[in-house]
Amino acid sequence: MVKKKKKRIDLAKIKKESTKILKIKCKQIKLFVRIIRPGVWVVLTLITVLIIVLVVTFNKGNAIQKNDIKVVSAVSEIMLLPGDVQPIILTIADEQKMKDKTFFNNAKNGDKILVYQTIKRAILFRPSLEKIIDVAPINPITLFR
Repeated sequence: MVKKKKKRIDLAKIKKESTKILKIKCKQIKLFVRIIRPGVWVVLTLITVLIIVLVVTFNKGNAIQKNDIKVVSAVSEIMLLPGDVQPIILTIADEQKMKDKTFFNNAKNGDKILVYQTIKRAILFRPSLEKIIDVAPINPITLFR
């Protein structure tokens, strides 16, 4: 009969190696956290900036729509407008560029042009005076050439 040698378990050695492995794992985790934490902050910052940009853009679009509604409302108090058609509203930024067209002879910077394509009419409106400056039949394709 052959006697098997029993392996002796050295608890101190196991404890020492376990501690060594835990220290290595802790260092790896700390390094991982050091690398990941700034990345998380960058991602969160980018998401925050994106949300702010979207909110500002959305609110700006609403402000433009509200301004357009005010212009249409002001013109409708002076003149009967088609109720079922939404006009294209443009703002004159450089009156000198428009002087060669007779419709724009009396135009000033800041005047609004309401273009109704379906009825082929354009209305030149001055918000500062709340007056219609001119109304003309148009060909929408050639109006701004």
